[in-house]
Amino acid sequence: MTMEFVVSDKAGLGKLKPGDAVEFDFGGQPDKDGDYVISRIGVRPQSAKLGSDPKAGK
Repeated sequence: MTMEFVVSDKAGLGKLKPGDAVEFDFGGQPDKDGDYVISRIGVRPQSAKLGSDPKAGK
């Protein structure tokens, strides 16, 4: 799937490669321009399963 978002910290994008599985956080409300903004993005750890909640059980 491909979706376009605004990214607040573009430095995080430089650490990604095409095909990387990523995890990210974005606001629940659009900004003043109507865009949803990604506030954190990074490569998903290989040990993380899709759809799992890393905070569960803590």
